[in-house]
Amino acid sequence: MSKYNLLRHIKMEKWLLMAAMVCVSLMHTSHVEAQECTTYPDHRPGDCVGIQQCPSLNSLLKQAKGGSSTSLNTLRKCICSVEGPNLRVCCRRPIKPLSNQCGLRLLNTNKIVGGEDAKLGAWPWMVLFRATQSSHSVVSCSDKHIWCSEWAASGWCQRNPYFMNDDCMKSCNKCASNIGSSNWICGGVLISEQYVLTAAHCFRDGTQIEFARIGEFDLNDNPDQGGGRTAPKPQDIAVDREIKHPEFGSPCLRCNDIALVRLARPAQLYRYFVQPICLPSNSERDMKYPVSAFKGKWGVAAGWGVTDAADIYGTTLSDILQQANLKIQDKFFCHQQKAKYPNDGMILCAGQGDGKDTCRADSGGPLMLPDIDGVRYYAVGITSFGATVCGNPNAQGIFTSVYHYIDWIYQNMV
Repeated sequence: MSKYNLLRHIKMEKWLLMAAMVCVSLMHTSHVEAQECTTYPDHRPGDCVGIQQCPSLNSLLKQAKGGSSTSLNTLRKCICSVEGPNLRVCCRRPIKPLSNQCGLRLLNTNKIVGGEDAKLGAWPWMVLFRATQSSHSVVSCSDKHIWCSEWAASGWCQRNPYFMNDDCMKSCNKCASNIGSSNWICGGVLISEQYVLTAAHCFRDGTQIEFARIGEFDLNDNPDQGGGRTAPKPQDIAVDREIKHPEFGSPCLRCNDIALVRLARPAQLYRYFVQPICLPSNSERDMKYPVSAFKGKWGVAAGWGVTDAADIYGTTLSDILQQANLKIQDKFFCHQQKAKYPNDGMILCAGQGDGKDTCRADSGGPLMLPDIDGVRYYAVGITSFGATVCGNPNAQGIFTSVYHYIDWIYQNMV
């Protein structure tokens, strides 16, 4: 088929047609017969699929449409074939969590109370992100930044300087970002050797992620020790890519608050101290109970966040990993929040009005449930937000439902 016939048949936008024309010539020198292929530029095993089935390259497509010549050039080198109107690209095979190793831990804690120290090895998949606020900006409440008006109205900027790096200028009702401050900003959960699941709101504009810390327990102890064991030194690993859900913040302020982080290199797994958690891709098969049965069960939330509910300024951050038992249930605060979402299955609510809930730097951390035998743990939620004051007896923690986004997670682990 000539180049001109190809253009006539595929009926794509001009910029994409130009890419396809170049790729026709490339196919003469790089012929791909089978469905298997080698990805560009990392030369990994891949499969030739329609571009809509490959989120990473489909994202490049959108960037190219926006005028990125770099994205267009990369995309050209990833095309397997052009079949009529269909563009097939070489997509890296998804990396699924390590099902045989996931969710196993050293300690089986039978009872957890609000805000208590965890034990060394209790939650070996916990991750901390360190970041620098790279720019200084003062934004009004009418600014396009999706969080600004709520921060200013509620005083959240002032109450939450730790993980959002913001102060509140009450006199002019504005939020101001600190310059160059480096902090532990959010938690996350390891789901494979190279991927961390967290909250999208942790990666706001102007935040430069320095690294992810894997295998931490006590921020003041290196190496961590406890129970007669000494843990390996925590691993500080640079971030290769932050993958926020493309519809984060739409159609509601906190909708789709979920993100994946690809580490620059795989984490070293250690029995007891560094392991991935399981994901509820098929809860009836793996956990031995359905997703509908999550409600009413007691989950566990963990993180290094504020431990004193009365500390609205975030000064009593915990150096030691904290854990709390939270009942998954819908109370009044939850009903109020779910009404804002187009699908109430997008979130889980947990907390029982007794002062136990997730708090500031717990954002991005997991809400966990064990399987029916109590052997493996699953990340069923990612901490999104809660009450303005942690431990509010009339409020609950709101968690992004992992199950609702399981397909998106797997599709983007490439």
